Amino acid sequence: MVENEKFTLDGVVTFGQPMVAHKQLADYLDKLLLGRYAHFVNEADIAPRVPPNYSPCGSLVWFKGDGIKRSRPKRPLMGAAAGVGTSNNEEEIVPLSRQEFENAKGRVRDEHAQPERLPDGRVILKGNSPFILDHSMSLYIERIRKLLGSGKGS
Repeated sequence: MVENEKFTLDGVVTFGQPMVAHKQLADYLDKLLLGRYAHFVNEADIAPRVPPNYSPCGSLVWFKGDGIKRSRPKRPLMGAAAGVGTSNNEEEIVPLSRQEFENAKGRVRDEHAQPERLPDGRVILKGNSPFILDHSMSLYIERIRKLLGSGKGS
């Protein structure tokens, strides 16, 4: 849409986005969006590391511990607060290997192999798997509020 239909795009910001492109397409998107693409990752969220053999797009903003780590921006983001809670370490998310991916799928399958049931046989739904708890949007919002200094009550 940006290239063919001349659609104006101010930028792209994602939270917990899986890898969506092979390296060549990821590089193309980074070039096309000229530093206007940021992907936020929460601590140990596994979703941004799948599927195997794909590449991340945009600049990484990785919530870790009490601050954030960032990849080298493709180009400075307009209006971004430089250095707020960030480290100078350049980071990048590494995709799961094919074996790590298969192991992860097996753990999720095992967690749901024998679900708890009510006396009438209905499955008891318990929410997210403990395996993907860091993928919760509420955790992303909490980290952003903390980073901006607004706390949980804003």
